[in-house]
Amino acid sequence: MNLSPENQTDHLFQLSFDEQGRRILRSLAIWASVCAITAFISYGLNIMQAWLLPGRVVSEENANVQIQAIAKISVMTGTVLSVLLGTALNYFLIRFSAATRSGIDQMDQGKLNAGFSNLKVYFKFIGILCLICLAFAGLGLIIVLIAALVGR
Repeated sequence: MNLSPENQTDHLFQLSFDEQGRRILRSLAIWASVCAITAFISYGLNIMQAWLLPGRVVSEENANVQIQAIAKISVMTGTVLSVLLGTALNYFLIRFSAATRSGIDQMDQGKLNAGFSNLKVYFKFIGILCLICLAFAGLGLIIVLIAALVGR
């Protein structure tokens, strides 16, 4: 056995799966596609809801037309932004699912690696979104604390 650094690297990335491992990966890929497809359906329903029901945000008796228009624009903007982010996120989950199933069915290491690469991008995307949300939450907390201290 030749343990040169080049051979160790090649051996490290040559994965082999037994039948149970392939079955578990195939099941994981199927559930990933179910989650992504369910999310896409939810995005479509969210867009329809934002388009058809934006007037429910502000009651019509107590608000003028300008406030209703601002509420409708706000709801549509928030919906479109969340749908765009979610679609971009779940696109990588669908790609993971398709490439992983194809790699397992055809016993193709390259497709399997491409699938795991898409899953890696998916989790990086989630991590970045979480960091952004935490930054905004921290900023909001600082603003609330400053406002509370100034109000005393």
